[in-house]
Amino acid sequence: RTIYAEMALARIAELQKSQEQSALQPRRQPPISPSTSEAVCASKEGVQYCVSSVLPTSGVNTAHYGPRSLFDEDNSTAWAEGTAGVGDQEWVLLSWPAEQSLRGIRIVNGYAKSSQLFTKNGRVKRFRLTFSDGHSALLPVRDTPEPQILSLPSPVRAQWVKIEIEGAIRGEKYNDTAISELQPLFN
Repeated sequence: RTIYAEMALARIAELQKSQEQSALQPRRQPPISPSTSEAVCASKEGVQYCVSSVLPTSGVNTAHYGPRSLFDEDNSTAWAEGTAGVGDQEWVLLSWPAEQSLRGIRIVNGYAKSSQLFTKNGRVKRFRLTFSDGHSALLPVRDTPEPQILSLPSPVRAQWVKIEIEGAIRGEKYNDTAISELQPLFN
């Protein structure tokens, strides 16, 4: 085999693994909506965004890293989780008043204000999505500050989705994992 054939086989294996990871898992007993009593929440156009933690403002860092940054359509802001480590198990809960058909999520990964800040901060590598109807999916996220669509293998009718970080890329300078934009895509 040539080196090009080996590269093509490696890429095919990578794509197959990605497809397996993103497959919609069978419906289980519908989960109970995650508690938002300790979460920080904000709303836009009927969608409530709750986040598990927020990076505190301190010293020269005067930016606000709360859930509003996820829907303000401004890449110079970002939600940054505020726990020790790289953000694994931190989450965003999106909920809306009535069941809708969710086909995917639009995301701008990392702190996309500049290429320098993008690499300095942690970024999402993979999400676990858990839906109000009991379905779940594991979706890989590309390591780029460009907008991307995370499409579900098939639309899911749900009233909420918990989007949990299940794999993060450590930033060159900061441990906190950031997301500049995140919006649900309905049918």
